[in-house]
Amino acid sequence: MLLAGSLALPGRAEAAELKPDAVQGFDRYVQLTERRMQTELRPGAAFLWVDGLPEAHRNSVYEQLQRGEVVSGRLKTRDSSSESYTPGALIHHWVGTVFIPGASLQQVLTLVA
Repeated sequence: MLLAGSLALPGRAEAAELKPDAVQGFDRYVQLTERRMQTELRPGAAFLWVDGLPEAHRNSVYEQLQRGEVVSGRLKTRDSSSESYTPGALIHHWVGTVFIPGASLQQVLTLVA
């Protein structure tokens, strides 16, 4: 019983000190991602993450969303020469999507704010 109780207590979290190469790599990743996002915001581009998926996968995701499932996916922004380089660090870049039938934008914003 004591073991179970002690496992449930949160441990002390230590902040990691990022090395300059990792910070530089992350900053580069942010710049590349923002540049990619600018092209996605142009008129005629896919507005939602789901709309930019390959057709077969997109249809499957639409079906999941219509069933009320939350769909997530891992995103990666690649440098034209290779993947981003962040030695000693990991970049977790995910997107999540949910469909709420009958909800207005104002209702959703009120709920998440």
